[in-house]
Amino acid sequence: MASFPLRSAIEETTHKIYEDLKRECERAVVRKQRRSTRVPLRVEIEAQAIEEPVKCQGETVVVNCHGALISTSVALRIGTRIEVRVIPTDKHGLADVVDVNPEQPRLCGIGLVKPQNIWGVILPPEDWREADSQSISK
Repeated sequence: MASFPLRSAIEETTHKIYEDLKRECERAVVRKQRRSTRVPLRVEIEAQAIEEPVKCQGETVVVNCHGALISTSVALRIGTRIEVRVIPTDKHGLADVVDVNPEQPRLCGIGLVKPQNIWGVILPPEDWREADSQSISK
């Protein structure tokens, strides 16, 4: 009888360790698949869903030529197509919500439909210029 709580605690801890390790491995795979350098940048944005009546304010956390990690005033759903307008540059682009943090649902990853520097990064990394020129030639 005394070993039952211990066994349960070991099973729970083992499961938690497994899930944490699995989640970290999945993140490592995603990091390897990035197509352009990430740049930490906080800039105000507006996001408006294309097919839904959703419009919100927010800010970027990290950006790259292919998308961004954004924090918004309302939770967005994976698969939602949005138009992102960067307030300081007044540039905009279409993007898809590709990831939502389940623990912080107003924190989401977006992928730009057309890779471009709408964020206002003055000296973008070299791989941004390559991706931008490839999208122009298509």
